[in-house]
Amino acid sequence: MLAVLSAVVLLHPPPASARVLPPDTRMIEALQAARPSFERCALDSGLAETAFHTLALRIETEGHRVARVVWSQPFVGPRVPPLLACMRTIVRVALRPRRLHVRASVRFTFVPLPDLDFPMQPAPAAPSRVMSAAEAEQLRVELAALPDDAARLARLNAQESAGVAIPTDAVASIEATFRAPDLRVGGALCRVVSGPRALVRVTRGLPGPDARRLRALTRGRCGVAVP
Repeated sequence: MLAVLSAVVLLHPPPASARVLPPDTRMIEALQAARPSFERCALDSGLAETAFHTLALRIETEGHRVARVVWSQPFVGPRVPPLLACMRTIVRVALRPRRLHVRASVRFTFVPLPDLDFPMQPAPAAPSRVMSAAEAEQLRVELAALPDDAARLARLNAQESAGVAIPTDAVASIEATFRAPDLRVGGALCRVVSGPRALVRVTRGLPGPDARRLRALTRGRCGVAVP
């Protein structure tokens, strides 16, 4: 399921004669805050999530402005040019001088989506049946008794291997057992919920930004069907 937001920054020390500085904290934070936009680039590219785990951008600034954004290593394919153009635009918007002070001469490598996870990839296993209302209530009680949200999320993730789907009518009560239901919870539910309007039911209990990201990252596909 979806991991906590993170990014990778690799510094490339310049020659001693060059006055090139590493990126400051605000620059990295601005790029990390643009993650939903980077995710949209990834979605539009149609590439598998694993293609982005090591995909790195080489970013250079001159005169307090972004001068170059290129791949740090060769990356080829018909979808690559529009993907780079999309990510280049995001970097330049995130690091606009009027938004924050950009160091005059900076050179670094940034991996924007090292833990990208499309919740419905790979396709979830088809369940053998849908649990009864009594079983759904038993699951709710079990989740509520767990010590924290991490344990609850792990229990939801394990439900897929049990081969028994959760009915959509139980989604709200199950989400309510989480102190802070988020994108990862929504992604886990999408893989084990069966019934009409699964995505609507799941996103209803999430914060707005997480609900929007889940709709995007699943490409609108959420839920499983019993054969």
